Amino acid sequence: MRKLASGILTVAVFFMVVGSCSEEELVADGVGDAFIVARRSGEGSGIVYGLALHAFGNKSFSKVTAKLPDNATRELSSYNGYTYDFYNETPEAEFTATPPGKGNYEFSFSFVGGETDADTDVLGDQVLAPATITSCTWDAANAWIAVEWTKPDQADYFVISLEDPEGNVVFTSEALGTTKVDHKISATTSHWYELPRNGVTYKVILDAFMYESNEAHLNIQAKSITSAAVVWGVAAS
Repeated sequence: MRKLASGILTVAVFFMVVGSCSEEELVADGVGDAFIVARRSGEGSGIVYGLALHAFGNKSFSKVTAKLPDNATRELSSYNGYTYDFYNETPEAEFTATPPGKGNYEFSFSFVGGETDADTDVLGDQVLAPATITSCTWDAANAWIAVEWTKPDQADYFVISLEDPEGNVVFTSEALGTTKVDHKISATTSHWYELPRNGVTYKVILDAFMYESNEAHLNIQAKSITSAAVVWGVAAS
């Protein structure tokens, strides 16, 4: 499971609150966010869609569930061991040509201390087309990966990650502003979870995000994914 910066600003606000006082002093509060995920299909230029569900709180969760507009339910799970941050995303093999339905996504939160809370996110039907990576190469002179792309309309920010051959995310960039169309990744760049290895082929994943129009940069409406491959330390012939 991979979740990239879908709620950077909101998570930061929650952790500022948590950091300013002990959990015992806080009233348990959770926030849920549903958004549409788009990626290109394996063949041709067709686009397929899935659903992402993100929950974050000011206390440790024990369980988070979401009720969808069609009354189906999904259970979220801890992202990378973070008890304040739960996530669920449609598996890539289950993406379809039809986007998830708009409407109310009802989140139910249970906290480790026994408290409960609920939140509703109203998802619209706007989708975000994937960016197009125009260049992704190893620059031997500067010892970095250079990535360039054309941005889709309505993208508010981008996040780049690197995935190793085992499917582990080893690097995630900071949020890159809406005007960005290129980025460099070196071994000295911040946000590595595991240092890169020469001769290893990494998947470079470019995620684009679009905010909900009425949420003042707190909730996400849509995300899109595109990727390319590059060998660390080896220039393309």
